[in-house]
Amino acid sequence: MKLSRFIFWAIVVIALIVLNSIWDLSYRQWTTGSVCPPLLGMPACYPILTAVILLLVSHFKLYKGHLIGFFIGAGVPWSVAVYASVRQFIEMAQCPKTTEGIPYCYISLAMFTTIIVLKFIQLSLNKK
Repeated sequence: MKLSRFIFWAIVVIALIVLNSIWDLSYRQWTTGSVCPPLLGMPACYPILTAVILLLVSHFKLYKGHLIGFFIGAGVPWSVAVYASVRQFIEMAQCPKTTEGIPYCYISLAMFTTIIVLKFIQLSLNKK
């Protein structure tokens, strides 16, 4: 399998894992109202869910300008994850945690950083 194609599908798999997790958080937020921290007056999981869907649609090149959509779809959650991770690290806020006690904002930051790095690698491979 060509490396660029492998990276393409690796991004899809990671994004689907993120989508599944954020969908679960969004559902729990909708039903209980106490899962996601606020972001600009609304639960953070809702705009992140929208961004991840944009990322996936853009990744499959379903419209013109897909790269802009991809990097908005990856950049918005990445920025939120950086902000939340810094606040978690300096103990100014608390991110939701896994059952093992790992803050989701740290996991989110790692996953979106991986997606963005993989996309840059894929784009550089496609130029060759």
